[in-house]
Amino acid sequence: MSIKRTSSGKWQYRYRDLQGQQRAKNFELKKDAENFAAQNRMAMASGTWIAPSKSKLTVGHLWEDFAALKGSKKRKTRVDYESIWRTHLQSTWADVPAVKVTQIEFMKWLLAKGSSPTRTDKIHLLMTMILDVGVESGRIPRNVLLTKRGRRAKADLPRVHESERGAALNLSQLVLLADECAPFSEVILLLGLGGLRFGEVAGLSVSSVDFESSRILVRESLLEVGGELYTETPKNHRKRTFVAPEYLMERLKPWCEGKGPDEYVFQTPQETPLRNSNFSKRIYKPALAALGFPNLRLHDLRHTAVSVAKSAGGDIFDVKNQVGHSDIRTTINTYGHIFEEDSLDLAKKMDVALKNVH
Repeated sequence: MSIKRTSSGKWQYRYRDLQGQQRAKNFELKKDAENFAAQNRMAMASGTWIAPSKSKLTVGHLWEDFAALKGSKKRKTRVDYESIWRTHLQSTWADVPAVKVTQIEFMKWLLAKGSSPTRTDKIHLLMTMILDVGVESGRIPRNVLLTKRGRRAKADLPRVHESERGAALNLSQLVLLADECAPFSEVILLLGLGGLRFGEVAGLSVSSVDFESSRILVRESLLEVGGELYTETPKNHRKRTFVAPEYLMERLKPWCEGKGPDEYVFQTPQETPLRNSNFSKRIYKPALAALGFPNLRLHDLRHTAVSVAKSAGGDIFDVKNQVGHSDIRTTINTYGHIFEEDSLDLAKKMDVALKNVH
């Protein structure tokens, strides 16, 4: 390592990197060259030294690679990622060198945004996955948003509040809401009793409804993205069967009569498929307002389905299968609060048993 003045009058710092490659950097002032040399030696000694070529790699470059790699993901998932990137990450982080991202600075920025806990977690997850691409391709040394154990460092992120989990209607309220949404009452009942997603209800074909066994096969989802409709398998690529109460099956019969097996059960008066945006705006939201119910999303009716299933004696594993989760942990994280009363009841029963012992 040496600092010498060149024929041009600049000060040149020459050194060998960790791979033994000769490198050089020029400065106008000798003091700047000396300061850089000191920082460079410290970085090499601590193992944090980054090759100059890698320091030009930006978060935006990694996003482009990530987006290309995720081409096999479901279309809605890809659209969600693109929306989060454009809306939240791109303007602040696209031009930042990937090796300059720090956990502290990213967390400070993320929390300062003031987004909801759910949105905050999605932004954090996407940034973590983007940086993972850099690590896996060997272009950055490590993912600063992961702990040493490889888990997302999110201890300081806000927790999801009860209001964000989605409120649950009771059975009487659900039936009232369904009646208010006529002539599409049965759509609401499928959402609130079966825990189906709206796309799964919209994509339900006549052949998927078995009136003899009272079973509904959920095998296709009709989704709206960017104003366009397309079909795909349900989320997590999992087909599932919902054993429906006879009450619901009877109400579905008029919708299926006179239709071919491949036709959608639910259609508009113009014989077009249901769209989430139109249904919510024209049918669902006005019904909530008319009844004075909370401003719930259509997706929140899955919470109602879980609550109804629990009241009918279903356990967390029944719920997992009904709502189509691939992992029981997802069910617990999303709907575990509905089962908290069971723990309290269990504690009371244990108290009674212990008193009887004495």
